[in-house]
Amino acid sequence: MTKQFLILISGHNASGKTVLSRKLLREFDLNKVNGDDVRDFLISSIKFYSDAHYSYPNSKIISANKTVSAFRMALVKELLSQGESVLVDGAGIERKARKKYLDLAEIASVK
Repeated sequence: MTKQFLILISGHNASGKTVLSRKLLREFDLNKVNGDDVRDFLISSIKFYSDAHYSYPNSKIISANKTVSAFRMALVKELLSQGESVLVDGAGIERKARKKYLDLAEIASVK
């Protein structure tokens, strides 16, 4: 039986999260869940978010971030329930959110 993992990588911008993620993805059979990918999709595909900018806080990017957080959590929960290993990376994973991910892992009996 293959071990299942949940790996959370968080840190400041330009701290090496992406470099570490790429190395782990090459080495292990993981599903990558990245908030920036979801946020980019919202901005490029959903008209309401098309003028949202990362560079400064505004109501649209705050709304997009809420959507990203909810989607990311739901996707991780689904992947874990399907027996998949998951790597979550991003600057926006605060302590409170990390606890929610770890709670999901505990429920799914994931390391």
